[in-house]
This record gives sequence, C-alpha cells and structure tokens, in this order.
Amino acid sequence: MALDIFVMPLSRYLSGDFMTGLERFMAAQGALHQYHRTSPKPSLPPEEARAFVADLRRQLAAALGPEIRWRDEGDTVFAEQFSFDAWHALRAFAADQTRPAPGFRFDRDPHRHPGLDEIFDGAPSSFRHLIRHHDNQGFYLPTDFREPFGLPLWEGERAAPLVGSSLALLRELNALGARLGLTRDQGEEGWTEPFVRGDPLEPVKHGWVFMRHCARLSVRHKLPIIFDG
Repeated sequence: MALDIFVMPLSRYLSGDFMTGLERFMAAQGALHQYHRTSPKPSLPPEEARAFVADLRRQLAAALGPEIRWRDEGDTVFAEQFSFDAWHALRAFAADQTRPAPGFRFDRDPHRHPGLDEIFDGAPSSFRHLIRHHDNQGFYLPTDFREPFGLPLWEGERAAPLVGSSLALLRELNALGARLGLTRDQGEEGWTEPFVRGDPLEPVKHGWVFMRHCARLSVRHKLPIIFDG
C-alpha cells in the first residue's frame, strides 16, 4: 500500500483540483479511464475552499502573533507515492529516540513500536510533529507553531486531520538525519549513496530522504504538505 503525498495549495486539494502521481502516469499511458480511487477526492466548491483557507490563516495569525505567510495559489510542486512501511519506520525510529524498545526491528511491522502510541497520547518527545500525525491523512503547514493540532474540515467527518508545522518537521528530520548518518535527501545529488543491501534501517532511511525532501519543498515554496491516504 502507498500514500499519495503532495506539496500544493491547500484550497486546490480541498476542492479536488489535483492529480495523484499514479493518475498522471495512467493519463500519460492513455489509460486514465482505468484509474479508480479507493475513496473520493475532496469536493468543496473552489470559493468555499479558498474561504476556508483564508479563515484558517487568520485564526493562526491571531493565535501565533506574526503574519502567516504561506501561499494558497499556484501549481502542485510535488505529487508522489510514499510507502506506508517507510513512513511507519521513520516515525518508529523517532519514537525510539526517547522511548527505546530494545531489539526492535524497524524493517518488521514498524507501526507496532510501543513508543508511537505513548507519544501520540502525550508522552514527551523531541519529534512531536513527526509522530503526532495520522497514518493516512493530515497536513503540514509552512508556518511555525509548537504543537500539532486537529483541524475539523466539514461537518460529519469522523476524525479531524492532524496538522503539523513543516518548519518544525524539517528541524526534527535534520536532528534524526544526524543519528542516521544522512545529510542529503532525494532532491539532492548522491542521496542514494548511504543505502546498502540488508541494512535493517533501510526503510527508516527511505522515509527520511522522502519526507525531508517534502519538508524542504514546503518551506521553500511556502506550500503545505498534504497526506492523501
């Protein structure tokens, strides 16, 4: 299974104005008619979606003080699939830094790391934005705030997506990179060099190079990271 990850304007996502990486591939093959999502795309009317984002920025500015400068216009700058195993392994490795589980294998059922639930439920961690995030939905906004928060989107939604800061995420990933011996993500030349066959930390490293690339794009372009599971 895989997640679709985007760096793009939030209102375009909420109005369903996007194509997944697989959707683009199928279109290039002339087989878009064979593409079927397991769940429908968001479908807010575009004006309503833009108004929602504008109100969210006003609320954050009021709560945080400085002006919120992230963008809600322009094109999608990133749309790729991300492995659930790599995402779970990265978060498990982060949890292990403060809630170690001796002998835990990050290449085998990483979602079972006991520290994940403990930190998600409030145990202290230096990697809150990385860990306090849902598996298959949620956003990272390119503005700085201390704690992730739930964001109700529309009436009747089962659970509010969790929202983290992509600036905080980038800081957390940089700290983890030092512990993994990684300095370059998949957007940089030579990023594959640290990978060796049989490395039990391989899924963690794949998660790191992917998410750090997303975080840097988010900060550079002032656009949210969006998880679409």
